[in-house]
Amino acid sequence: MEDKKIAISLTTVIITIVIIGVLILGVISFIIYSNINKDNNYNLSQQQDTHQKLNNTNLTEQTNNNNILNNQNSIGNSNFYGTSNNSSTQQNSSVAQTTSVNGETSSKSSPLPIGSWGIASKYSSGNYVDVPVKVVNVTRGNSATQMVKNYCNNSSSIYKYEDAKEGMEWIVIDYTIDLTNIEGYSTGKDIKVDSKITGTGDNTSIHYKNNVYIVSTMNMTSGYSKENIANGQFAAQLPIGCTDYLIALGSSSHTQAFFIGK
Repeated sequence: MEDKKIAISLTTVIITIVIIGVLILGVISFIIYSNINKDNNYNLSQQQDTHQKLNNTNLTEQTNNNNILNNQNSIGNSNFYGTSNNSSTQQNSSVAQTTSVNGETSSKSSPLPIGSWGIASKYSSGNYVDVPVKVVNVTRGNSATQMVKNYCNNSSSIYKYEDAKEGMEWIVIDYTIDLTNIEGYSTGKDIKVDSKITGTGDNTSIHYKNNVYIVSTMNMTSGYSKENIANGQFAAQLPIGCTDYLIALGSSSHTQAFFIGK
């Protein structure tokens, strides 16, 4: 009887152990399954987050690229239209405000050679305006005398021809002027610019062979030009052979351009 009870107890213990083992295995399996599922869910979440981040990054990059392209297109269009407008402005400016050539500043102590553009003042509509000018030629002797005769014999001339004084000769000076900034009229723009023959250095008069000469000029330009670049002339008498003098263009009370005589 006791053996039977022991057998029953042993069986109960074994069953209990088996049940406990099964429960333990079940718990372990459940924990393992939960962890695996959690890991899978975590990995899936990470993958989704990564994928979303990549999508967001790509979308952001694409948006940035589109913005860059749009900006470039805007800049390109702005430059295109800006260039067109600027060209138009520059064209209008070149006609109304800016000269077509650049002149250099000069002085009695730093005169320009013949053929160089200087800057001289010219009267225009109540003001003096600085304009580019240059001396292009100096004619002396018989050729100059004939030029002066022809001018004085013209019906439009206010001068009467006179031979040069003893020891002196006629010279004719040709100059070119840029009239872009000068106001025009229906007849065109006045070509004449103030002119003067002066001595070199501190001398206002010409010193030559121990003689002093005060020289006046005779304007030979009495016309108007409808072109911005025009030519003018004036004449004077100089001691024969004298080259130690300066040609001045422009008002003496404003900007003058000085050129080396010959």
